[in-house]
Amino acid sequence: MNAHVRPCRSVFGSAIPRESNGRRTARGFTLIEVSLACSLTVLMAVVLSTTWRLLMPTTASLIARSQLFQEMNVAVASLGRDLGGSLPDYQDADHLPGQKKQGLLLAAASTTDSAGDHLRLCYDGGDLPDGVATWSAPTEDVVVDYYVDAATRTLRRLKILNAASGTSVTSFTVAKNVDSLSVAPYDSEYLQVDLTFSCEVKAVHQLSRRTLTRKCTLLVKKTP
Repeated sequence: MNAHVRPCRSVFGSAIPRESNGRRTARGFTLIEVSLACSLTVLMAVVLSTTWRLLMPTTASLIARSQLFQEMNVAVASLGRDLGGSLPDYQDADHLPGQKKQGLLLAAASTTDSAGDHLRLCYDGGDLPDGVATWSAPTEDVVVDYYVDAATRTLRRLKILNAASGTSVTSFTVAKNVDSLSVAPYDSEYLQVDLTFSCEVKAVHQLSRRTLTRKCTLLVKKTP
């Protein structure tokens, strides 16, 4: 009786083990893949850190420069408003034809005291303007005084209103980061006004710092 022999199936040709639900068994990350991912993460962190260190000083410098120009624009705008020919408060004041205009800018002058240089502007005041600049009482002319407060590094505007009932003074800050105000004769007709602004730019870790300085110059006519 001949026995029936079933051919053996090669082990290498056996089917891939499957789960009972028929899906392939999930495979995790290998050690090489995990190491490669960690290396790429560290490399990206180093690149970003280096880029930030290079860009941070530039960004701080741009911010400081922008602040300086902003303060300069505010100071120039205030001076331009006061030097526009008449005091802003009196630009629309009623006056008769041929009569001296109330609030008209009459003269510009410079003075110096312990606080430094001052730029002084005199405007015609009173009910009957006379067209003559009078800087001190008794007068009804209005005097505007620009000076730098060294303690706060600010440009201040002082308005002195002289009247028969007394003298009133109002003051406010025009601009910040102001180092100095210099007023000197330019020629026989003009005064040269120099404003110097500055601020410090700090490094990322504050190990070093540098100072940005900007200067603006205006020519003011002594007798408009």
